Amino acid sequence: MTEGEAVSDGDGRGYRAVLVTSRRFRLLTRSIVALGVVLSALLWTFRPEQPVACAVATVVLIGVPGMLAVSRGVVTVTPETMRLTAFPIFRKTVPLDGVDSVTVATADPWRDYHGLGYRLAGNGEVGFLYDRGPAVRVWMRGGRVYVVGDPDAERLASVLRSAIAGRN
Repeated sequence: MTEGEAVSDGDGRGYRAVLVTSRRFRLLTRSIVALGVVLSALLWTFRPEQPVACAVATVVLIGVPGMLAVSRGVVTVTPETMRLTAFPIFRKTVPLDGVDSVTVATADPWRDYHGLGYRLAGNGEVGFLYDRGPAVRVWMRGGRVYVVGDPDAERLASVLRSAIAGRN
C-alpha cells in the first residue's frame, strides 16, 4: 500500500511516496501491542516488587511491536538525491550522480531481506521494502544496489531516470 504524490519542484522530476505495510501486517502488530498491554498490566499487578523486570518486559511486549505497528517508509526523489526514510528511526540519502542504471523488478521483504524497512542483504545490496510487489533496482557505480519497493515502481523509475538524464 502506498500513497505516492509528486513533489512540486517545478520541473516534474520530484517524487514522494509513503510506503506502509500491508493491512494484514498492521492488524497483526496492533493485536500484538494490545496483547502486550494486557500482559504488561498483569505483570505490574502481580509482580510490583520486581519493577526492573516489569519495565524490561513492558518495553519488549509493547515497545518492539509498537515500533513495527507505526513503521512506514518515505521515498523522496529530487533532481540531486533519493532519500530513504524509515520512520521513525532512520534516514539515508543517496546521491543520484552515482547511479549507473535503474530497472523495475519485484521484491519480497521477508523472502529477500528477512524483514521490513531498510535492510542490508550482503553483496552490496540494500532493500527498502514494506510490502511485497513492484520495486525499483537502483544500480550504483560502486557496485551497491538499492531495491526500493513501491507499488508505483514504473513512475519512480521514470522519475529517477529523468533526474539522472538531467544531470548528464
